[in-house]
Amino acid sequence: MFRILSGGRIRLPWRGTISLASLFLLIEFVDEFVYGVGGAVMPSLRDEFSLTYTQVGIFLAVPYIINTFLEPAIMLLGDTRYRKLLVVAGGFLFAAAAALFGAAWSFPVLLIASVLTFPASSAFVSLSQATLMDLNHGRQAQMVARWSLAGTVGNLVGPLLLAGGLALGFGWRWLYLGLALICLGFVIMGLKKEFPPRSLRKGRPGEELKDVLRGAWKAVRNLHLLRWIVLLQFSD
Repeated sequence: MFRILSGGRIRLPWRGTISLASLFLLIEFVDEFVYGVGGAVMPSLRDEFSLTYTQVGIFLAVPYIINTFLEPAIMLLGDTRYRKLLVVAGGFLFAAAAALFGAAWSFPVLLIASVLTFPASSAFVSLSQATLMDLNHGRQAQMVARWSLAGTVGNLVGPLLLAGGLALGFGWRWLYLGLALICLGFVIMGLKKEFPPRSLRKGRPGEELKDVLRGAWKAVRNLHLLRWIVLLQFSD
């Protein structure tokens, strides 16, 4: 069994410790791994479920549209004392969505799993990144570089493993079921970790929410910030 050490580090039975920052980088690796596999697995999904082009379009578009409305609320709540709760809940949902995707028996089930993945990723991955920045005040540039590297490697490794599994006749489902177990392991690792105080606001929950909403309203009126948000969306 692993043992929790001071500073939120975990001692594993096989080797050393995993810091909270390292755990967050592993989470980003898995998230981009899933993203890379998602694009590469589409031909297999189309053939196995006899998907039409309309269904493929729905599968690709609907999760993005729904998450457009959910993600802002998740990010705002993530700036309160509930950040750790959101990360853990998002991790459980991410694992459940991966398992559901791997066990899917019809197009509606695939679509539901995909829809669940997006808000789960917002809570599990995006808030992990925000906390990683809080953990490394003054070293954000280095952490962003490591975060990008972890994601890039995951995005490259995912399709390669999928191709290997398909070539060996294993199919694609095993990959999603395995990812579900890995994500569940990450969530268990993070359950007893202490999140940095910088990621938490003081005061009563109602006061926290009012403070967050005031900050959001101020940001909406910041034309310079809005310009960068629009440019970011177009770059995606």
